[in-house]
Amino acid sequence: LCNTAQEIRAYLCDNSTVNTSDFVLRRYIYKYHPELFVDIDNYEVLSQDFYHAWPDNILEQVAKQLSNISKKKHGLNFSKKTWSDYLKGTKVKIRNKVFQMAFVLQMDVESTLELLLAYDMEPYSVRNPLELVCTFCQKNPYKYTWRDVEDILKCYEEGIKEESPTEQKPTIGKTQLIEMELEKIFK
Repeated sequence: LCNTAQEIRAYLCDNSTVNTSDFVLRRYIYKYHPELFVDIDNYEVLSQDFYHAWPDNILEQVAKQLSNISKKKHGLNFSKKTWSDYLKGTKVKIRNKVFQMAFVLQMDVESTLELLLAYDMEPYSVRNPLELVCTFCQKNPYKYTWRDVEDILKCYEEGIKEESPTEQKPTIGKTQLIEMELEKIFK
């Protein structure tokens, strides 16, 4: 890819390819949610370097708005401090929190995958009902809220209880088969 040590170093130091969780979140928010910066003067300066944390006043304002959106629209209890911590790079310990963040930010599957990888987490698992529901909902990121995810998951779990599935032995390649047939399953 690169011919010289200088080119390699320049590539590794290029902020546009950095993939820390706080960097991914700030870059995504700046790009897809300019409405969060309405009352902030000269917010365009933020785009010059996502690698460095935003000034405290901007961070606090964005975190407050995200906290309000989390509660009102999605029924999630993400405090302003929690959002502020995530925007500063605090590690998420519970995988579901990443999906909840993604729904608050209206991320699609690819953006959520980038966030999962930034948190050193595995990609989506189609065998996990919650993650399958998230994948389905994130095909239309502006259509569904976290409340919808919970409702769909509840319907799924009730359906499983009603059916008495026959026990199946795991087969090699079943996950790959599910992934290849995902669009048919969603329809």
